[in-house]
Amino acid sequence: SDFFNFIYHYFKNIFTKIINVIENRKLKIVSDIDEAQKLKDNAENKLKEYNQVIENSRKEAQKLVRDNKKQLDIDLEQKKQKFTEEIEKELEKR
Repeated sequence: SDFFNFIYHYFKNIFTKIINVIENRKLKIVSDIDEAQKLKDNAENKLKEYNQVIENSRKEAQKLVRDNKKQLDIDLEQKKQKFTEEIEKELEKR
């Protein structure tokens, strides 16, 4: 009887320790999964921010090109007009 009592408590103690180890490992795995999910979410947010910066930069570059082209067209037209006026003045002198 004492032997069986000893065996019972011995294995109960061992099983309790095993269960605690398994439970601690489970908690660690769950914590690691949560951390990995947070890192993944953070990486996805950074990627979205990066893509938005790229898109905004592309739009700004396109706007600058359009604005510069408009200004160049205006400048060219003014120079053509001035040149035409100068030629007309020269022709009037003759």
